[in-house]
Order: sequence, then C-alpha cells, then structure tokens
Amino acid sequence: MPATRQKKKLRWWVSLAFVGALVALFLYGWYILMMMRGLTDRSEEARSGGRSGASRG
Repeated sequence: MPATRQKKKLRWWVSLAFVGALVALFLYGWYILMMMRGLTDRSEEARSGGRSGASRG
C-alpha cells in the first residue's frame, strides 16, 4: 500500500487530469459549435472583404 502522502499526491494529479480533460472537451465542443454556426467562415469573409459570398451565386 502506498503511503498517505503518495495517496494525496496521486489524488491531486488525478483531479488535475480530470479537470484538464473536461476543459479540453469543452473547448473542442465549442470549436465544433462555432464551425457549425459558420462564425469562423464569416471572419474569413470579413478578411477578404466579403466578396467570396457574392461570387458564389
């Protein structure tokens, strides 16, 4: 059996890893949501002057 100090350290590392994984999943989901909404496409169109949308039709 590991010592109590080692258990506490392990518990902290597991907690940090869990929180890190949650943050990564949240940011990944946010990125996908923004992609589906097309907000990233609008920012690219704004950079090019908005001409790419007018030339499609």
